[in-house]
Amino acid sequence: MRDSPTATDGFCNVTNIVNFYSTQEEVVCNGDGRPKDLGREYSWYNQECYKGNWAWMLHDNEGGWVFNRFYDTVTHPDPGNSSMEIVEHMPPASAAELTDEQLRQRPFFLDFLNPEMHTSSDGAVIASNYLYRAEMLAYAIPTESYAVGANPLPGFTEMFTNSIPDKLYYNYDMAVLFASGVNDLPQNGNEPKYMHRNW
Repeated sequence: MRDSPTATDGFCNVTNIVNFYSTQEEVVCNGDGRPKDLGREYSWYNQECYKGNWAWMLHDNEGGWVFNRFYDTVTHPDPGNSSMEIVEHMPPASAAELTDEQLRQRPFFLDFLNPEMHTSSDGAVIASNYLYRAEMLAYAIPTESYAVGANPLPGFTEMFTNSIPDKLYYNYDMAVLFASGVNDLPQNGNEPKYMHRNW
């Protein structure tokens, strides 16, 4: 995945970009590293946190943040009770020494459901299939950043400032814009907010 084109590559020649987001967003709002109650709020964040740990929801369970037990050390403290075990994950220093080839054969997190992704020399060909790649991104590969819909993009300026760069890259906070007095915020319950349902 490291060699694939990035969004920066795809939009490098675009000179006017506006990031529409809302700091009052509830569906893709920022989490704190812990799963939240399932509901409208944190729904995108929960989707990312639970990747690899969906078995309790009868979902395809692959990838995600669940450690691959291949790298665990399992001990049985009570010789008379085989169900008693202590599981220790590989220490970070040891994990950092794993080679790319080792990780291709045995990912540090859960395997992909298609075993040929790990055992076949054609794994790159399999991953080049658009539908399968999209499925892996949706079900198995969690994000490592917050959602753009609730956050400004670094390097972009705020709209309506006096300083206009050569390339017009703007962060456009809908909540701030609609709270400026130019427009009224939509009413959500008793409190005016610019939430996901207003996009």
